Amino acid sequence: MALGASGVSDLVQPILDDLAKRTEELVRLAVVESDNLTWVAKAQGARSGLLYDPDAGAEVYLPATANGLAWLSCVDERDARRLIEKQGIGRPGLGPNAPEGIEALLEAIKKAGALGYATVSEAYEPGTSAMAAPIRQRDAGPAIGTVSIAGPTIRLTPQRMLQMAPWLLASAGELGAAAASSPLFNNQ
Repeated sequence: MALGASGVSDLVQPILDDLAKRTEELVRLAVVESDNLTWVAKAQGARSGLLYDPDAGAEVYLPATANGLAWLSCVDERDARRLIEKQGIGRPGLGPNAPEGIEALLEAIKKAGALGYATVSEAYEPGTSAMAAPIRQRDAGPAIGTVSIAGPTIRLTPQRMLQMAPWLLASAGELGAAAASSPLFNNQ
């Protein structure tokens, strides 16, 4: 799916840009498409020093990403287990804190649901941390996507993520409001 071709970038890009500017980290948007979560847009807030900027357009690996945990926190446990089984746990090359079993993963998902956002540190890649919040239209219904902040673990500490959480949640709310007018979020 091409974000620019959909005419949606004018709606969501300023929200992503603002969050990236505030946090000075990479901000990404992922949308739900059937049983998948796919990264479709980003904004880079870091201007110098160590940058984290993975490829866009890839399917999100649910068990070891903040985006995946945020989305899974919005589905019932049966569906979460099904989605996790579909991708599998324990891909090679993940970070040292990647989940090793379904029970630990389900606990992380429950924690994300209680907080309203998910965090990971060195789970998907060594040296990186991220946090993500689900996006819902009008703050209700199923999650239609996620918005995340990611960067080097040395900068994206638990304390810093706690400070950025209100901005992340506010941006998720703004994206949910924009989604009502956006064809980007209507492919579920």
